[in-house]
Amino acid sequence: MERRLRTLAIIWTAAISSAALTVALVVGAFYISGAGPFAPTTPPAASLAASHDSLVTETVRSVQPAVVSIVVSKELAYVERRYELGPLGISIPFLSEPRRERVEIGSGSGFFISHEGHIVTNRHIVSDESAQYTVYTNDGRYYEAEVVFRDSSVDVALLKVPSRAVQATLSFGDSRSLAVGSSVIAVGNALAEFPNTVSVGVVSGLGRTLLARDPIAGGVEELRDAIQTDAAINRGNSGGPLVDLSGRVVGV
Repeated sequence: MERRLRTLAIIWTAAISSAALTVALVVGAFYISGAGPFAPTTPPAASLAASHDSLVTETVRSVQPAVVSIVVSKELAYVERRYELGPLGISIPFLSEPRRERVEIGSGSGFFISHEGHIVTNRHIVSDESAQYTVYTNDGRYYEAEVVFRDSSVDVALLKVPSRAVQATLSFGDSRSLAVGSSVIAVGNALAEFPNTVSVGVVSGLGRTLLARDPIAGGVEELRDAIQTDAAINRGNSGGPLVDLSGRVVGV
């Protein structure tokens, strides 16, 4: 009798253990399958990517009307050389009277910060005090600009055009709140030929110090506390805004 009871106890214990294992397997499968209250709350990667793309697109759409192209030109002396047939059929060179012609010597980008027509750009774009500066807005109109401020220590300058040129303005964010890996968008006149070109990247480094050459006035200047980004920056992008995903300017 005692042996029989012991045998029954072993069978009952085994049965309970088997039932517990079955319940555990069911609960585990229930959790892994993503059903019910045990479902994971992390959004799928595809959904996150689509949300990021949509945010970038909306930010670009709001920023572009405030970004301008800046053309640098200068009155340069021009002498035309011509040849006339002289005695014995020999060509004799002659120089015309000197003439002055307005020639494009550089370009860059900028952005409106006020409805009065103030534009921020890089100082090295407008460093030549004898040059003329023409601003082209997003709708293709153009205006002669006046340089009202230059600061070589941070490579920033302020231009002024008529208030009727303003389509939109940008506000400044706080670059101190940036973190390595933050998403940023660069907008500008890439290669001096493609207005409002957009490139997207991340902040690669903060607090950088670098030496920059002034392409117009010559010379080298030291820039401190610069933001490093992997967003593509081409010739002609200089002076354009670097914005966060809220459309606020965090760099120039």
